[in-house]
Amino acid sequence: MEGERIVERGKMCLVAFFVLLAFALAFGFIGTVFSADGTVLSVDPPWIEDAAYEPGTSINVGVVVANVTDLRFAAFNLSFDPEILDCVGWWCLPEHSPVPNEVVIGDGFTWFNITYGSPITTTSPVVLVNMTFNVLAHGHTTLELSDTVLQDSGQNSIPHVTADGYFNNFNPYDLNQDGIVDIRDIAIVAAAFGSYPGHPRWNPVADVDGDGYVTIKDLTLVAAHFGEH
Repeated sequence: MEGERIVERGKMCLVAFFVLLAFALAFGFIGTVFSADGTVLSVDPPWIEDAAYEPGTSINVGVVVANVTDLRFAAFNLSFDPEILDCVGWWCLPEHSPVPNEVVIGDGFTWFNITYGSPITTTSPVVLVNMTFNVLAHGHTTLELSDTVLQDSGQNSIPHVTADGYFNNFNPYDLNQDGIVDIRDIAIVAAAFGSYPGHPRWNPVADVDGDGYVTIKDLTLVAAHFGEH
């Protein structure tokens, strides 16, 4: 009996591993997780998902580099939905004597071109730029790194991978994501009531508690948050 339990636990651990692997692949974190021997330029934190970030609040986001040797120059663009976020400030940490050659804060993007007086060599993540964003509205957006250039002191290109970020401040009970929990969201659950995967009326959005069935629990959860933004 004990041996069977051990085997069963082993199977569960294996399943959990593949679920995490699939999650990393789906959301673009595979470069960060599995590129320990290569240079990674990434958004930190990689995932911000919280309805507490109401319009009028702010978030801080960094662009970090890890596993790099002799980084003298970095350039990159970070793009986002300008209807959701607005970059209102930025700063560099002074440890490596950064010289911002060019910084452009635009509508839906930020562009940085930075030279480091003291080249960066590190295995653990080092922040290149910190940014402050005002939250303008409810929604979700990718924080996408593009046009990235990393060079060493000899102006040689440093091969690297990038990992984007993601922001979402929708209320999880706002099922149609129109900015308010109302009768329309309750109607979504009601329309799928009693369904399950494979059922003709199945709607995974309506399975609020994620138990594989749309039941009175899901209706109650949405109704309890009625009127929230």
